[in-house]
Amino acid sequence: MAGPALPFELEGVWRDFLELAGRRGIGGMGPAPLTYRDLEAWGSLTGRRLSRLELRLLARLDDCWLASLAKD
Repeated sequence: MAGPALPFELEGVWRDFLELAGRRGIGGMGPAPLTYRDLEAWGSLTGRRLSRLELRLLARLDDCWLASLAKD
């Protein structure tokens, strides 16, 4: 699926999202949303300290990804 180019400033957040999304759990109806606990554990294990903006961006990316699955 082709889309607009990812802005350079978002490349790091996108890489983080892909890493996190690849480790997500499965709920009763499909992929489980990433939780702040997931983000906290990932940050602790990787040594990655996320800013508030990055946390919000990751949560929004996750919301959009899950919504796109629901449309399929």
